[in-house]
Amino acid sequence: MAALKDILAEQSRIRDELQRMENDNETTEEDGGNLRDTLIERWKDLDDQAKPIIERMEQIKAITRTAADEANLERPGGTDGTSASRFGSPDLVIRNQRDPFDAMDAVSDNMISRGELRDRALDAIEIVAKRGMLQHDWAEEATVKVQRGGYFKDNNIARHILETGSQEYYDAFEKYLRDPDHMSQATRAALNLGVASGGYLLPFVLDREVA
Repeated sequence: MAALKDILAEQSRIRDELQRMENDNETTEEDGGNLRDTLIERWKDLDDQAKPIIERMEQIKAITRTAADEANLERPGGTDGTSASRFGSPDLVIRNQRDPFDAMDAVSDNMISRGELRDRALDAIEIVAKRGMLQHDWAEEATVKVQRGGYFKDNNIARHILETGSQEYYDAFEKYLRDPDHMSQATRAALNLGVASGGYLLPFVLDREVA
């Protein structure tokens, strides 16, 4: 499957070409019909490729809405005094720790130690897992990769998780996915940390290469 950024870019080109043909009075059904049909079929094919990612984003949104409801939160250890698993409780508060997504400029500029980078990434995984945005086995796999100091493409995997794992980045990416041609300045700014050639990086919770 093509990368999502490539799918969106191609769909944008198809949309522009169809609009150009629509506005060109010299383009007739006889000389442009076959091309129009080909472009429409290609659009549908690209749309089918993007659907699984869109569906997963909708599932995550539904889960996070439920997790945000105070009535649905379980407390660490539960009511019977047993200890909660690392990824099993939807409690969203990480106590005695700072927000792993704080001061992201220092992360991007390589101004923190490898140990802190790793610890922040592990905290980030725990946060999104407890919100229900990451399946248990995906969370465990991402944890192992961070602990081993692996790389995602050309980026340290811990840094990649921090750059694409915040709720702010996820929400901005969803807006980009739905309307890549009309993003606000705030949305573009939120996506700046995850800039990739030709588009923006998938949030790590959606990328099976990471988790």
